[in-house]
Amino acid sequence: MCGISSVAEVIELWPSSEAFGDDLGLKRRGDHARVMKVRRRIPRRHWPQVLEAAERRGLPLSRADLERAHGRPSDLPSHCELKGDQGKTA
Repeated sequence: MCGISSVAEVIELWPSSEAFGDDLGLKRRGDHARVMKVRRRIPRRHWPQVLEAAERRGLPLSRADLERAHGRPSDLPSHCELKGDQGKTA
């Protein structure tokens, strides 16, 4: 998957909200992940854990993808650009 543009798309890379919450070490795993999805925001303090968890699972996610999902422009290359997959979708 390329072109991640929302927090929901980030969280949906995981098999479930519970799996996302588990990987981040959240106390109320699925509930907390669902709240992030509804609020359309993953607090920045969780970004390092999100990126580390995605890497462990082999998920296509970069810091630029997180920034774009939060509506922030980024000078960093997206995961797709790093892999040379611009314009491709899964």
